[in-house]
Amino acid sequence: MRIIQLEGKAMTTVGKFTRTGLARRRGPEVLAHLGAVLADRLEKEGVSSAKASEIALNIMGDLRVEFGGQNIYFPQGKNEKVEAKAAELFDKFSAGTSIEELAFEYQHSIQWIYKLIADERAKRKAERDEAREAQRAKEHERWKREN
Repeated sequence: MRIIQLEGKAMTTVGKFTRTGLARRRGPEVLAHLGAVLADRLEKEGVSSAKASEIALNIMGDLRVEFGGQNIYFPQGKNEKVEAKAAELFDKFSAGTSIEELAFEYQHSIQWIYKLIADERAKRKAERDEAREAQRAKEHERWKREN
């Protein structure tokens, strides 16, 4: 457990959860948890606990100034898996599985399922169009040789 002072409130982090007493505010919780994660990492790298907390708080202050008011997305690094999942979803959708069933099965929102299917559909169409164009070019070359 680590205590981080943020916005004048002491926030205690426990595992992945941060508590601010009675009031729970999402933004400060995430920022406090990020600070705790940074401080823990610094300690693992050999920095003293007090210095690690001080550095983490300074970084949190810098991040607040730099990115305050913005929504920040941290990708999970699953791009390759998403492409494979999109192909699988498209095949199941083409076979008759409903969007709602796919959303439930894959634990994603309906909007995300629609997006993955649309992206896969566009990708496959582009591949078909490219193959058709290559075939036409090949036929055109053959026709030029023969005539």
